[in-house]
Amino acid sequence: GGGVLFFFFKQKTAYEIYQCDWSSDVCSSDLATDSVGNSSTTADSTFYTPDTSPPLISNLVIVTTDTSASVSWDTDELSTAVLDYGLTAVYDSSLVDTVLALNHAFVINSLLEFTLYHYQITVTDSVGNALVTADTTFRTKDVTPPAISNIALSDTTEHTVRITWDSDEATTTELQLGNYRIFDDTLRT
Repeated sequence: GGGVLFFFFKQKTAYEIYQCDWSSDVCSSDLATDSVGNSSTTADSTFYTPDTSPPLISNLVIVTTDTSASVSWDTDELSTAVLDYGLTAVYDSSLVDTVLALNHAFVINSLLEFTLYHYQITVTDSVGNALVTADTTFRTKDVTPPAISNIALSDTTEHTVRITWDSDEATTTELQLGNYRIFDDTLRT
C-alpha cells in the first residue's frame, strides 16, 4: 500500500528531506536545513523509483479443438508476449506479439489431434522486466471414433455366442443383437 516515508541525506552541513509516496512511486525534495537551523524551501525535484518488477499474468484461458488451441491471458501492466510451444519442453515453435498490451491472445493452428503439447509464456514490460512461466501442457481434442477390427464369433451354442473384437484405443461398448442391447461400460483396449 501507499504511504509517506521520509529520507534524510547529509550533504556537508545541510540535510535534504525527501518525501516519498510509494503508491505513485514519486519522491520530491521540499526543504533544506543547515546545521544552525537556517532553512529554505526549494523547488520540487521529482524522480521516479525504477520499475524492477515483471508483469504478472492472470486469467489464463486455453480452449482446444482437434487441430488448434486458443491461448489468452491478461497482464497487470503493458507488456509484449511470446508463446513458445511444441511436443516437448524443447519448444520448436513460437508466436510473438511485440505490441505493448494488457490483454494477450494467440491461436495455434495445424496441431495434431489428441496430442499433448507443451507451452511456455514470456511477457516483458517496456523497461525489459520479463516473466517466464513454467512449462505447462494442454491436449488437443479426440474427435476420431475408435476403429474396430478382428471381429470373431466363438463358443456358439443354441443360447450363447462369444463375440470378440479389437479397437485401436480404449473404448466403452454397446452391443446390439436383434432386439437386445448389451452394455459394458468398462474401458478396454
